[in-house]
Amino acid sequence: MKIALFSFDTRESDRAGNLFRVTQAVAEAARAGAQILVLPELWASGYDLAAAHDENWEDAVDAIADLSKEYGIAIVGSVLEPILPEEEHPANCAIAHENGAEIFRYRKAHLFAPLAEDRYVTAGDDLPEAFELAGIRVAMAICYDLRFPELFRPASVRGVDLWCICAQWPEARIDQWRALLVARAIESQSYVAGVNRCGAMGDPRAGGTQFGGTTLLVSPAGDILLDTGHEEGCFIGEIQPEIARGLREEFPVLADRRWDLY
Repeated sequence: MKIALFSFDTRESDRAGNLFRVTQAVAEAARAGAQILVLPELWASGYDLAAAHDENWEDAVDAIADLSKEYGIAIVGSVLEPILPEEEHPANCAIAHENGAEIFRYRKAHLFAPLAEDRYVTAGDDLPEAFELAGIRVAMAICYDLRFPELFRPASVRGVDLWCICAQWPEARIDQWRALLVARAIESQSYVAGVNRCGAMGDPRAGGTQFGGTTLLVSPAGDILLDTGHEEGCFIGEIQPEIARGLREEFPVLADRRWDLY
């Protein structure tokens, strides 16, 4: 099974430009025969949360739904939800679409205070769940969630073939990003696709943030199958869900967990 990972510079306040690049990536992924395309975190708005806070990004969600139908490919990506009446801020939400329909959405549970997420974003209160997408079991998480293995455990116990992680992870901690993606794959005995932004927000020499790229596809055994480095582009990887399922059956680590202790 082929999956596409699109790593690019999700530029702030460039809604049209970001959507144009994603549209190109969808077409490229479909031509390559990919069944799932994974996008970075906040692909439509970039990370200027103060500027993006009061805007409505539902047109981006609708555009992805239309693209999934037009090109016959499932698409996973993160956007800001509209502000709900009972909430002060929008949520950062990973949404999966297939054949023009929304299949599942997950609200980011852990907010990254150093980039002011706690000031502009509402945290989700639900754990990720496994759902069917393109014929396999998929679950989603977003960037900073990667540091919290507890978040991954409940869905993993139920069986996940592929974790999709949408991120804007900084270059300064990119080695940790790589190590954590490998750890989550080994712990969950699942493939992990970690799609990270390239480029920068502001001038890194004057307090801006340089993002690290290094989009990875990791096997259930922890082997790195694809590492894009700092390159932008739509990269194609292959997974074999039956390998993940076979590993969980032959070496059922999760069945030996001690809920009476932790």
